[in-house]
Amino acid sequence: VGPMFVTCGVVEMDKAPFSEQAAMIDEVLAIPNVVRMTIDSTYNPQLAEDAVTKYGDYRVNALRFDQETKIRLAENLRRRAIGRSIAIPKGDDIVMDWYSVKRVVSRNGTVTYTAPYTNDGHADRFWAAAMSVYGAAESLSAPWVKSRADDDWDEDELRSKELKSRRAQLRAV
Repeated sequence: VGPMFVTCGVVEMDKAPFSEQAAMIDEVLAIPNVVRMTIDSTYNPQLAEDAVTKYGDYRVNALRFDQETKIRLAENLRRRAIGRSIAIPKGDDIVMDWYSVKRVVSRNGTVTYTAPYTNDGHADRFWAAAMSVYGAAESLSAPWVKSRADDDWDEDELRSKELKSRRAQLRAV
């Protein structure tokens, strides 16, 4: 069955300068229960790269939004919604974004997800939810998550701990 995904907060930063977005990344990652953040690196790869450099790829996942990624994210979120393992937050804007995304199958079987461009965005809240669920699911399967308190550890040591933990998990199965 798997875990239930619940949105604990929504931060909208429509047309916010990158400096404000970077400050919000710091603020969100300072919340103790935030284990991992997924950032769209398509429009501003530098913002995502800076966050990965600052917090490590264990805490920040820079995700490039190409067609293949959109399909993977949308299908994952769709499965979660159908399986009722995600609570969709209340709010007309959120619900409208979710309903605006359409799954289109071409004659040759190619699947795409589309949404109309509006003054309110391009189904941004749907894609934010899809990225959140993707990042959360990924962090649930991660055997080790580096925190800021662990900054004195080097990457080799972290990878070693991760591999040992994965080996232990495999032996347990």
